[in-house]
Amino acid sequence: MDYIILDIEFNGRKFASDLPMEVIEIGAVRLDASLQLVDTFTSLIKPRYFAKLNSFIRKKTGIPQAEIDRADRFPKVAKDFIAWLGRSSEFLLVTWGGEDMKRIVIDTRMHRMDEMFWLSIDYYDLLKGYLRAHGLNNDV
Repeated sequence: MDYIILDIEFNGRKFASDLPMEVIEIGAVRLDASLQLVDTFTSLIKPRYFAKLNSFIRKKTGIPQAEIDRADRFPKVAKDFIAWLGRSSEFLLVTWGGEDMKRIVIDTRMHRMDEMFWLSIDYYDLLKGYLRAHGLNNDV
């Protein structure tokens, strides 16, 4: 069993737009059963609606606008990521919060791609587990 630690970044205007926020980067590491680093995946994504990074995201991530401008679109990156995931015969996706998986499904639907892969894979929300284990009820 491999563990895939997933982190995504997204861009957009959460409150000032009817358009959805979009995934702009997928990053992941593959750990083996001994939790040793085996492989990495990272790819920037050129947004469909919000081509210009908002200032908060630009400062938070350090992603240069020029790199986003040259990046592939979501459908290609999602296919590449699924192929990368397929290198493991069995894996568990691990996220910090549920937003990463939610955003990938939303972008998949936005690009009229089949979301069944994302809806059917096993994943563990480490934030939720951490909160439960420590008796906390708010974000850490």
